[in-house]
Amino acid sequence: MDFKTLFPILKKHLSDGMNIPDFFRELMAMVTLIDEDEWNTSKDLSQMGTDESLKSYAKRGLTKKFAKRIVYRLSPENIVDCINDRNETQRRLLADDLLAYDGTINADNVANKISDWIVEIVRRDAGLVPQDKLTKLQQQQKAIEMKNKYGAFLLDEEPLRHAWLWKRINSEEEWTNFLCL
Repeated sequence: MDFKTLFPILKKHLSDGMNIPDFFRELMAMVTLIDEDEWNTSKDLSQMGTDESLKSYAKRGLTKKFAKRIVYRLSPENIVDCINDRNETQRRLLADDLLAYDGTINADNVANKISDWIVEIVRRDAGLVPQDKLTKLQQQQKAIEMKNKYGAFLLDEEPLRHAWLWKRINSEEEWTNFLCL
């Protein structure tokens, strides 16, 4: 799940007619915790950014800079409460729109799933989340292909520089782990 996919669904069900920038500010206020002494300052996320910047975030996803700015202020309990305060029908409709992304989602757990997704998205965009299994497998496959294609060439080209490496790596798995470092 990425932000540009999740945001329109949340806006459709939670915005109560707000425009994109206002809902974006509201959403960020729901998922972060700002101290009272930081209200109405540059650290207050409800006061952030131009409308055009926020529309861009909604379309393209969060920037790394923005994600780093909010990652340590995440407190998604407010969005869980906001969603759970909706009636059963609204939560079910929200869950139905998200069912394609998680087959286990329903009206009872939709708030927690959304909160988990938002935290994961912000952490990933800030560069703090380890890669998922699919990405790791793709990297490992690419590493094996590169070893098969270029490994012997590098060994032939610079035998003294790389010979120790070939002697120390005893298996495909070790080679893959070495290339992924």
